[in-house]
Amino acid sequence: MKELFRWLLILMMLFSLFTTAYVGTVIADDSDETDTEDTEDTQDTDDGSDETDDETDDETDDEDDEAEQDEIEAAYEREIQIEVQDDKVELQSELKFGDTKDKIEIEFVIEEEAEIKFKYSTESTDAESKLDFRVEFERLYEYIDIGDAGYQNESVLTDYEFEEVGWNAIGYELINNSLHVITATTADGVFTLVLMITDGLVQLENNSTLTPNALKIDVYINGFDYNSTSSSLALVSKVKTETESEVKEDTEDESNGFSSDEAELSMNSTEASGFFSCIKTADADGSVIDVLSSPVVDDDEDDVLEAGETSSRIVFSFMTVNAQKIVWDPKLGVSSDIVNNAIAAIQERYDSTGFSLPFSNMWILFVSLVSGVALVARKRKQI
Repeated sequence: MKELFRWLLILMMLFSLFTTAYVGTVIADDSDETDTEDTEDTQDTDDGSDETDDETDDETDDEDDEAEQDEIEAAYEREIQIEVQDDKVELQSELKFGDTKDKIEIEFVIEEEAEIKFKYSTESTDAESKLDFRVEFERLYEYIDIGDAGYQNESVLTDYEFEEVGWNAIGYELINNSLHVITATTADGVFTLVLMITDGLVQLENNSTLTPNALKIDVYINGFDYNSTSSSLALVSKVKTETESEVKEDTEDESNGFSSDEAELSMNSTEASGFFSCIKTADADGSVIDVLSSPVVDDDEDDVLEAGETSSRIVFSFMTVNAQKIVWDPKLGVSSDIVNNAIAAIQERYDSTGFSLPFSNMWILFVSLVSGVALVARKRKQI
C-alpha cells in the first residue's frame, strides 16, 4: 500500500509537470500568432491590481472576438461583376478566400414572367461541384379564402399575369460600393421585385444579415385593383432544377444567426446545396401577417424545360383581405462548403484555449508542489 501511494504521487507530479509544459507551449504558440501591436496592447501591467488585470483580460477577449469576426467576414468576401440591360441582368460573383475557384452566376430576366437563373460551381485540383436551378415569379391570384387557410385551388377572381401586364425597364443602384440593388416593376406599378446581392456581410434594416452566398428578394404589391371586398392575394412561383428538393423548416441562415422564422426549399446534389427560402410573415398596410406556402407540387405543364429539369409549383398566400401594400422577403442562394469549412476552422482556432479551468497554470503548479512535498514528507517519516 505504501509503495502504491508513492507511485501514485510520482505519477501525479509527472502528469502535472507535463501538462504545465504543454499549456506553456500552447500559450507560446498563440503569442506567436498575435501581432506585435496587439501583444503590446494586451500585456498585463503587473502593478498588483486585480482590477487592472481583469480589465486587461476583458480587453484581450474583446480584441480576440473582433479579430475572429474580421476573419469570418473576410472568408465570405466575393468579387462581383455585373451587366445591366433593360430586360436582363447578368451577374458573376467569385470568392476571394483561398485558391479554390468558387463562382456564383445569376441571370435575371423579365421578358415574360420574372425569372432568376442561379448557377453555382467550385473547381479545385481535387474535385468539381456544380448546381443549377431557376426560380420564376409567374402571376398573382385574387381569390376568396373559403376553405383551409391559404389558396387551395379556389376560384380565381383575377388572374394577374406578369406576361400580359408587361414590365418597365430594370433599374440598378450600387450602395456603399458593396450592395448591388436591382429593381423590376410591372408597367402598371402594382408588382415590384427588388433583388439585392453583396460582396460581403451586410446588416439589413430588419436585423437580418445578408451573406454574399445569397440573393435577397423584396416583393412589393401596391394598389392591387380587387374585384371583391373580401378577397386575398397569392403569388404563384415555380422552381426548376435537375436535383432533388425537399422542404426544410430550419434554414442554414437561421442556424448561423443571420435570420429567423424562415422556411426553405432545399435543392441538394451530391456536390452542392441550394435553397429558395422565405420569411413566414409579411408586412401588409403596416401590420404583420402570415404567409402560407402551399405543398410543393410537380408541374411540368406548358413549361419549357432544359434536359433533366423538373418543375415544381409553389403558391404563397398572403393572409389578409384587400391589402393595399404588401412587402415580403424571400431569398435564394447556395451553401458553400469552402466558406463553411473556412469559418469552422477559424472558430475552432479561436475556441481552442487549452484548459477551461481559471488560472489553470497556477492550479497545475500547486498540484505539482503538493505532490512533491507529500512525497518528501513521507520519506522523512519512513527514515
